[in-house]
Amino acid sequence: MRAGAARLRRFQGRAFAVVPGRQVRRLGPRWPRQGALCDCGRDRHRIDAEADARRDGGHGGREHAGDRVRSGRAWRPAQRRRARRQGGASVGGVDLSVPVTGAASVDDADAVIALWRACGLTRPWNDPASDYALAMATATSTVLVARDGNAIAASVMVGFDGHRGWVYYLAVAPERQREGLGRTMMTAAEGWLRERGVPKIQLMVREDNDAALGFYAALGLERQKVVTLGRFLGKEDE
Repeated sequence: MRAGAARLRRFQGRAFAVVPGRQVRRLGPRWPRQGALCDCGRDRHRIDAEADARRDGGHGGREHAGDRVRSGRAWRPAQRRRARRQGGASVGGVDLSVPVTGAASVDDADAVIALWRACGLTRPWNDPASDYALAMATATSTVLVARDGNAIAASVMVGFDGHRGWVYYLAVAPERQREGLGRTMMTAAEGWLRERGVPKIQLMVREDNDAALGFYAALGLERQKVVTLGRFLGKEDE
């Protein structure tokens, strides 16, 4: 055989060509041998059945969505989002319904405060029940929630002080994080403010909270060249 000439090989009844110094070119619809390089358009992929098996938890091929639950593998957020886009409501007992965003009610206080605590948003010097009651008491502020059935998956407190809009208590249930609910709640808060003609949204983040700063920066919020000053108003001020 002359140098550089292709040699035909067969694998599981399908032909493919082996050219010395070049990748394998498939001549049929089946994959070539394990470990070979195949030309798939402009991309080149290495076929590694053992790696596929390791990635799929020991299965020879890709699992179905329900198999991930039955085999004990937790749903990753990307898988949950993908299943929702496909219109699924439940797979393997995992609820995939899309939470509905709307205003909270007075009766939601305990559930919302429990969510705030689960997310580490409460502080000893702030009474969350008082914060919730004050936000719900006037027309210039409210608490928005994302409901997933009877559960509250996320919340945000939003208000208008007559000059700017403010956001507090953005919380997403730990088991529902990284699904885009934080962005959804911020969009809802912005919509609430826009309906009232508020020109700007603001919020406060602790300087050492890099995760929150990165999240808000990704939404287009920018650090302001101001310093926040404050003091508590106790009974001695009345």
